[in-house]
Amino acid sequence: AILNQHIFKVQPDERKLTRVYSFLVLLKVQQDIQKQAHGFKASFVHVKKSDLNKINLPLPPLPEQRAIAEALSDADALIESVEHLIAKKRLIKQGVMQELLRPKEEWISKRLDELAELRSGGTPSTSHSEFWGGDVPWCTPTEITALTGYKFITKTSRTITVQGLMCSSAELI
Repeated sequence: AILNQHIFKVQPDERKLTRVYSFLVLLKVQQDIQKQAHGFKASFVHVKKSDLNKINLPLPPLPEQRAIAEALSDADALIESVEHLIAKKRLIKQGVMQELLRPKEEWISKRLDELAELRSGGTPSTSHSEFWGGDVPWCTPTEITALTGYKFITKTSRTITVQGLMCSSAELI
């Protein structure tokens, strides 16, 4: 294990703790290890060996450790294979899109503003608290880019007031 500038070797006593199970359970208790970290405002943290010695691990019998490790390893392998499949499908889609969207001789070209209505707006002043916290949903670019596969925003993290809408270049869409 490498925790910042410290390197630790955890060598389990295999009569009590299997290697694979110890690795997986240490991943689970990583939060406990981070709670033991010392440092100035978490900008530089380190963990001492004495802190690691204090970590409590759940310790089922060896056969159950092996079964847990096998089940979790199988799940990891399945997730990895699905991720590879998704990556492969994305590459296939990219190639298909390039082929399908390559301009053909009989196609014409038009500017986007000839084909669609383009809308934009502005943000109500954040220095006016009366513009914020109303009943009008306020959509941010972050909420749009976070859609990943969804087509609709059903809830926004912020709202504005009608006054905020009227006193800015924001548009109600």
